[in-house]
Amino acid sequence: MSMDEFIKTLTEEQKQALLRALSGGDFKSEVSEDTEDSARWLHEEPVSKAVDGDFSMKKNIKPRRSIVQAGENTWVDEGEDRHIKTPDIKRTPRNRSAPKMREVKCSACGKVSKINAGLVFGEYYRCERCIGG
Repeated sequence: MSMDEFIKTLTEEQKQALLRALSGGDFKSEVSEDTEDSARWLHEEPVSKAVDGDFSMKKNIKPRRSIVQAGENTWVDEGEDRHIKTPDIKRTPRNRSAPKMREVKCSACGKVSKINAGLVFGEYYRCERCIGG
């Protein structure tokens, strides 16, 4: 938009106010308070003139780790389920066989040790000392 087009959009009162402002006159508009423009600005908050120069951001940094403390155990056994009885049945026998161990030789130091056969794979085995564990 050119300056000529802008001036054509102004009302007579606005043109007079612009001329006064450019000539160094009073910047206050003599437009009455009843106009639509002045009523529009009544709802906005006034801009504060006192602004301090500190615009740095301040955070409340809380520690990420904190100790968890348990409260006192307040549960009391009141015996409400004493009517439920565990049936007497034959227990399942625990007869798992012992794990199969296999003798292997460390490829680094030559130490012979027995380990679980399920853990042995590949040609080269390293003992715990040579691994660093």
